[in-house]
Amino acid sequence: ENEFTVDLLKHAAIGKDDIILFHTGRSNSFHKEDYFTDFPAITQEVAQYLIDKQVKMVGVDSASVDHMPYDIHRLLLKHDILILENLTNVGKLSGKAFTVFAFPLKLDVDGAPARVVAQIT
Repeated sequence: ENEFTVDLLKHAAIGKDDIILFHTGRSNSFHKEDYFTDFPAITQEVAQYLIDKQVKMVGVDSASVDHMPYDIHRLLLKHDILILENLTNVGKLSGKAFTVFAFPLKLDVDGAPARVVAQIT
């Protein structure tokens, strides 16, 4: 069963320019073989909901927001929604107001490693 549903998102007060972080618990499996293959993907419906809400960034505590051929990547990026992957400790932010800071390495590529920090406000 997919862990990303619009029904769950409707319970959150999501607004324009928000950064949405999904806690799936997959970061606990980082050193396991299936970490990069067995993870939930954001659905087209969820991606469209986030696009309609005009969020700024989407982050997951798993290897990716989707699987090949990476349609969700293309859809989010087409709408200028940046993607954060392989996050840890996202569960500690549940129910709290926080600000996300993402510091990517300056590389001439389409994606880069980043130091991501959340400051609880």
